Amino acid sequence: MTESTPVDRATSGPFDDSEANPVRPYIDLGGIKILPRDGLNLRLEVEEQTKRIVAVGLDYAESTLQVQPFAAPRSSGLWDETREQIREQVRTQGGRVEEREGPLGHELLAEVPVSAADGSTGKRLAR
Repeated sequence: MTESTPVDRATSGPFDDSEANPVRPYIDLGGIKILPRDGLNLRLEVEEQTKRIVAVGLDYAESTLQVQPFAAPRSSGLWDETREQIREQVRTQGGRVEEREGPLGHELLAEVPVSAADGSTGKRLAR
């Protein structure tokens, strides 16, 4: 397994809890802290069977970001295994996945089929 760290992580993040600015008012969700801003909508995504919060959805400026925390030992990277699990989930849903190098290291670009309320179908892009 390999660990990937952005070149500018010290200034642009993502930040560890000990590195976050204590003066700014974060929304504290335990393993994830969100810096609020005007126009940012936050939703908690809950697993139906267990009623556990499994992800945080953030909508801002016509974009959506889903954040999921994963616990891993500091000595090894978890992203290689997690990428493969996400890739398999997208394929199971009938989607396509492309792996590429992004600003934070290896990332997945996915197209997932979706159905609208009016019955029309389309694709949702996820990165």
